[in-house]
Amino acid sequence: MRQADRIQAERGYMEANMLRILLLIVALAFPLPAYAWPGTVLDVHDGDRMIVAPMGDVRTPLKIRLYGIDAPELEQKGGPQSRDHLLSLVRPGQDVEVIKMSTDKYGRTVATDRVLNADMLEAGQAWAYPAFCNAPFCNGWKKLEQDAKEARRGLWSRKDPTPPWKWRQKRK
Repeated sequence: MRQADRIQAERGYMEANMLRILLLIVALAFPLPAYAWPGTVLDVHDGDRMIVAPMGDVRTPLKIRLYGIDAPELEQKGGPQSRDHLLSLVRPGQDVEVIKMSTDKYGRTVATDRVLNADMLEAGQAWAYPAFCNAPFCNGWKKLEQDAKEARRGLWSRKDPTPPWKWRQKRK
């Protein structure tokens, strides 16, 4: 091998190693966002809240708030129907795939499941929560809400349903 070829090969090797080191630094400094973990549903409180046992461990139940959607409160018109719809999708004892997005001010894990959140919107049983649905996929969820509204499904079968965030403000 010629001297120039050897130098070029060494330079390529050093550049590749530097790239690997840079990627490692970036990965450590900016970890990937959420990852999915399996959980077992213990209870469904309403249309956007449930209790889940991470990895099926009932000794460490977590309160889960479904990310990016807001369903009527149980005392609100449509609240029991929204909860019942979520119960039709997932029952206590059933496994779900939880993707943690954040923790809310009440200490609940704010999470999404690959299908539950979108199913609630598609059925017209929840709103895409404008103040908290900021992920790129929220645009698709807003479209599901709009489709349900146009088809007058679920909440949208009533004239002018009150969004839960406005209903909660009135109660204060």
